[in-house]
Amino acid sequence: VYEKIPAKVIVKYLEKDVETGEEKELLPAEIIEGFVGDEYKTERKAIANYRVSEPEPENKAGKMTEEEIEVKYYYERIPSGTIKVKYVDVDTGEEISYIEEGTLKVYGYEIKGFVGDEYETKEKEIPYYVFEKNTEKVKGKLTEDEGTITYYYRKQSFNLSVNKIIT
Repeated sequence: VYEKIPAKVIVKYLEKDVETGEEKELLPAEIIEGFVGDEYKTERKAIANYRVSEPEPENKAGKMTEEEIEVKYYYERIPSGTIKVKYVDVDTGEEISYIEEGTLKVYGYEIKGFVGDEYETKEKEIPYYVFEKNTEKVKGKLTEDEGTITYYYRKQSFNLSVNKIIT
């Protein structure tokens, strides 16, 4: 009487941190059970907001052995496109700027991250300006597309007069 020897293949879907080398599981591992000598075949899965970071593993298909086989598929997050946030004078169409340490700077900034990350922008309190309106999509999820969010301001008008009688 002969008995088949059980065997298994563990398939993992991982993100590897480039700096530390740590692996993070993106999906639960799959276990393929069988017997020594059985054929097995695995496939890479599509994972939202991730792309392939390393070539297909060499052991993605083969024959089961007495030793447990680990098949690792690696992924990386997809970098997002840049979203530019601008603060513009509605009358001139120019970006609003200020001077800091002798350097001219603008109030605008850029948002970068990874596809699927949440973002939110807000109007700023800018001296001598009043907020008028903004473009749509001031918050949402980052995509691979580039974009611009514009906040429009109007310069405050001042009535500077002196009420004094000089004799």
